[in-house]
Amino acid sequence: MSTLHAKVSAKASSRPRISILTPTWNRASYLERSWQGLNRQTYTNFEWLVADDGSVDGTEDIVKALAARSNFPVIYIKASVHIGKPRMDNELLNHSTGEFLIWNDSDDWYLPHALEHFIEQWDKIPAENQPEYIGITALCSDAGGRLQSSAVPFNHSVVTTWDDLRFTHDVAGDMCLMVQKSLLGDSRFVEVDFMITESSYWQPFSNLKTVFSPVVLKVMDRTTANRISFSQKMEYCRGKAYGLAMAESAVPANRRGVLRGIWLSITFWRYSYLGEIPWRSASALWRGGIPRVLHLASAPLGWALAWKDIIQRKVVRTHREFEAVKDVVTISRKDLN
Repeated sequence: MSTLHAKVSAKASSRPRISILTPTWNRASYLERSWQGLNRQTYTNFEWLVADDGSVDGTEDIVKALAARSNFPVIYIKASVHIGKPRMDNELLNHSTGEFLIWNDSDDWYLPHALEHFIEQWDKIPAENQPEYIGITALCSDAGGRLQSSAVPFNHSVVTTWDDLRFTHDVAGDMCLMVQKSLLGDSRFVEVDFMITESSYWQPFSNLKTVFSPVVLKVMDRTTANRISFSQKMEYCRGKAYGLAMAESAVPANRRGVLRGIWLSITFWRYSYLGEIPWRSASALWRGGIPRVLHLASAPLGWALAWKDIIQRKVVRTHREFEAVKDVVTISRKDLN
């Protein structure tokens, strides 16, 4: 039996090869399902880090019980109050020790062969070329087997970039990643609200090489409670404004199209106004993508949409709540096994 297929416990290793990162907020009832996905892995040289964002639903007791049943290290990070996913993602980055990072949100779970597949794909890259690669990219499905991305034009693994997947091959939607931690350096999620888009973090790495493997490795549950992605309210607006500026304003118009760029600019101004970002600060955030005159001309349309949201009473000023707690929160860590 190869060492890859053997049940290698990370407890016996001086450093786990993979760090599994799980930010969670009041999702105690879903954590065992995520844990089961990890517990069934055919490759087990990993650690599991759970970052509890001030939950009040017994999350800590659940994580402790799961750690007692685990043959891999479990690290529990807890915020004293709800401080938001960007801060908890940053704490996970700070405390992880693996060579590679894999995010496993609390309403997702990995299929039993997932980590083995990631490592197999990585180990096929010649060692001298590995510093050029951000990592391995694969597909996600929902519980019914439906892809969470658009159809892919490959039936085999290919070397590509995230930008080429998006703009050349029109592949959009959720995917799962195993990334080299060393290439991330000191890069961290921007902490301005309880949420910021993940693409804002990954954009600087979008031109690095990745091996794209067109197989489903992760299942995403779109029916869970407390999903911030599908709220009908206008909330996390400051985070969304920053996210749009960081992820989209650097994309050249010839890759995305001018009309799409104008709509994103309008949306940016809408979120900026609702997120109470001063004009000068908002103007400085948007770095390009469309001509400056078009970006500035789109501001009145963004403000008009923002006023519509206000009149319809859809706006939640989450950034104000964030500002109230960001300097008083405390973070603790426990190595549970």
